[in-house]
Amino acid sequence: MRQWGRRTIAMFKICSAALLIGAFPLAGCAPAPVSRVEPVVAMDARPGGDVRVLETIWRDDARSREVPVKVYLPAGTDPAPAVIVSHGLGGSREGLAYMGRALAAHGYVAVHVQHAGSDIEAARAGPGQPMQNLAAAAGDPVVAINRFADIPFAVTELLRLNGQPGALRRRIDGDHLAILGHSFGAVTSLAIAGHAFPGGQTVRDPRIDVAVALSPSPPRRQTSSEAYGGIDIPVLMFTGTADTSPVDDFTPERRQEPFGALNRAFRMLVVFDGADHGVFGGRARGPAESTDPSIQAETARITLAQTERPIRPLAVRWPDAARR
Repeated sequence: MRQWGRRTIAMFKICSAALLIGAFPLAGCAPAPVSRVEPVVAMDARPGGDVRVLETIWRDDARSREVPVKVYLPAGTDPAPAVIVSHGLGGSREGLAYMGRALAAHGYVAVHVQHAGSDIEAARAGPGQPMQNLAAAAGDPVVAINRFADIPFAVTELLRLNGQPGALRRRIDGDHLAILGHSFGAVTSLAIAGHAFPGGQTVRDPRIDVAVALSPSPPRRQTSSEAYGGIDIPVLMFTGTADTSPVDDFTPERRQEPFGALNRAFRMLVVFDGADHGVFGGRARGPAESTDPSIQAETARITLAQTERPIRPLAVRWPDAARR
């Protein structure tokens, strides 16, 4: 059983460069789930195990909304910390599979949530071309509100099922929960972490201990300091020097702005030279790059390496990560 550490510093050798980095603690009515077992390749020297994968749909009766989920369960029967995973615009619960498998192989429950209205179905359902439909979804505040509300619902449902007969019974350590998201999912992660929207409103879920943001972006109607300056839980961010998206106009440099605004929380920023937007989400669209496996492996490895110690404020760059 993984324990949550305190403020410590660890030395890791990544991409042939010894670097000092900080670490942090990860602190309805459902149909019968589909279950299977996947063998896992460990992301480091520690042995992995069989990861059980559950697919089901949770229903939020209060919002008359279905929330498809895919759960990666670690081997064994002990309670484990859980990570809620939020996909990017046009994605699904199938995205970020490399991260779900890595988390589960190392003793975490990964719960991949699919957000109706900003998922792959939204790309197909609108009147325009897929990218036009997604751009419209990204600009719709109702879509964002529903997406953000999916997270506390998923946490509540996960904890409810932890006490019910079934595959998740007594598998969740409800005192140690995290959120991880890519792109629009990174926006979601930072919202749940305490993004202060105009007027001071937040959707902070106090049950979430840590946020991980892959390809974050600055807010459009605020400064990053106004939006993110009040976040007081540990935050780990990843981006790349080629991290642009066809849906928004943020440059790779601007994706680093949220990190600079985090002045109340332990934080860490990792920038991969040459890494683009799609690699962090698992490359749902377009051909894979030859460097994808190494960047994804490093992203998973660094995330796992940081799960037991608090983040120290530090931005680091791995210049050779995209050319291994």
